[in-house]
Amino acid sequence: MKTIKKPSAPSFILRAIFQGIVGAVCVSGIINVAGAQAPATASALGRELIILRPGAGSPDSGAPPSLSAQDAQRQSARVKAVTADSAAVVSPALRSVITDCPAAYEIEPMLTVDSALLFVRHSRGQIDTLAVVSTPPYRAMWNCVGVPDQDQTHLQFGYVLYRGDSLTVTSPPMPHRWALLRGKQTAQLRPYRIKQLTAVDGFEVDCDTLKWRGVDGAAIVGGNTEAVFKLLWTGVKLYFIAQVRDNSVNTGDFVELHLDMHRDRAVFPGINHRSLRFSPRGRNIFFVGEFSNGKYTQSDSITRLLKDETEWKATVNSDGYIVEAAIPFSVLSDFDFPPSKIGFDVSVMDANGQDETFYSWAGAERFTRYSPSRWGTARINDAAPALKYVLIFALFISSFALMGFVVYLFFSHRQEAKEMKTETAGASPLTEAVVEQIEKQLSNAKLGISDISKSLNMPEEKITASLKNDLGCTFEQQLTYKRIKYSQKLMREPEITIEEIAARCGFADADAYRKSYTAQMRVAPEVSRKAMLERIREDLEAEKEDDDDDDGGL
Repeated sequence: MKTIKKPSAPSFILRAIFQGIVGAVCVSGIINVAGAQAPATASALGRELIILRPGAGSPDSGAPPSLSAQDAQRQSARVKAVTADSAAVVSPALRSVITDCPAAYEIEPMLTVDSALLFVRHSRGQIDTLAVVSTPPYRAMWNCVGVPDQDQTHLQFGYVLYRGDSLTVTSPPMPHRWALLRGKQTAQLRPYRIKQLTAVDGFEVDCDTLKWRGVDGAAIVGGNTEAVFKLLWTGVKLYFIAQVRDNSVNTGDFVELHLDMHRDRAVFPGINHRSLRFSPRGRNIFFVGEFSNGKYTQSDSITRLLKDETEWKATVNSDGYIVEAAIPFSVLSDFDFPPSKIGFDVSVMDANGQDETFYSWAGAERFTRYSPSRWGTARINDAAPALKYVLIFALFISSFALMGFVVYLFFSHRQEAKEMKTETAGASPLTEAVVEQIEKQLSNAKLGISDISKSLNMPEEKITASLKNDLGCTFEQQLTYKRIKYSQKLMREPEITIEEIAARCGFADADAYRKSYTAQMRVAPEVSRKAMLERIREDLEAEKEDDDDDDGGL
């Protein structure tokens, strides 16, 4: 076990007294006016962190608690300090991702203490008090089951150390050390395509949406807020505009643009990640930093460059507000020229008094939006390839298109087979057998649980219970899911009609198929198929462009 050298008590107290002058203001946000030690147990402490002397009134009562002359003297004599080296966090490990609940939290104080209070900050200011521990090990369990996932900015473990009646030490904010990410989000399946701006002259940052006409946008919709954003690029700048419909624009409203030029999808952001906040009535903040030597520090030089070099403007109108910006690539990463793909996301915060709602294009949640692992992908497209690429494309378009289509079909079918195989990974043998029988008999329009029961010689009740325990669904739900998924596979074959797809998937007729598909996917199968075939065509063209680029570099 790693031995931690503890400083002598006199030197620590002297340093704490000096730091207490500066730290007292910070401590006051966590420690109540009482000067007594922490309670012996945490049973009296609720979800919010409250430290009171015995007999003190509630902090919500409005009136400050009265202090006896002895308590007042003890309070004035107590040293309150904020120090980062007062204890070492043993668990969770530094820069680790918490995936299971409950999670263990343990510290090792760097001085002799009478007791330690352990707590967790999360969800923008909410504090969970875990325990007050009087003897080693100073350890508690955090029940995070009901807590939404948290990125490194919003999740912070902390502690308060008590020593006699003379010293109280609390930890400073400790962001960028841990993250709570228990599941994968539903990310954007299709990258956003950033087209090249060729006519740069006259393209001013003035919130005029007319000059953006004809540029493909992406929507972010939720609650009473609807936003559309667009991106363009030149050889030196990235252009961004967002139009937000909001019936009440406040200081807490903002749009954030998150950029990961290396597209590394890291859990913890680093020096190559950028988060830019644009607010029509509030402050504009740029986030750039790096974790080194056990702590996270903002990069003042890059932040200053971002503020100085980024040209932006915001305007408020009757429908909401518009923000527009032009950001040089030189302040976004160490690339001299933008790569073909980047990680990015756009999020919108709508604040109406105490109510705040958050929406993200890539599907990030409010408290995970600063983790690059939750961002989507953008593809940077050239306006026109070089002449030699055009000639190569014209000469070999037929062969390359055919080859690309064959390769696409091969890998798509292979991937689908892999997905079908792993969907029930970890399920019981009975559930796997049921799913296999469903897939074999999909074309049977009258397929029911009784047919599967006869095929497997297994009671219907056991089949129902197995599906519920392993997959969380009924037999009918699993059957419908498999039919819809198989129909999506058949949609990729342009020569197969909707009627034939319905028959192959076991629907009574095309109308029954349309009704079931629309209920599940919220869109008609014809619309979904058109978008799917268009995406296949665009992906083939993109693959062709990549092949041409690779050939040109040889």
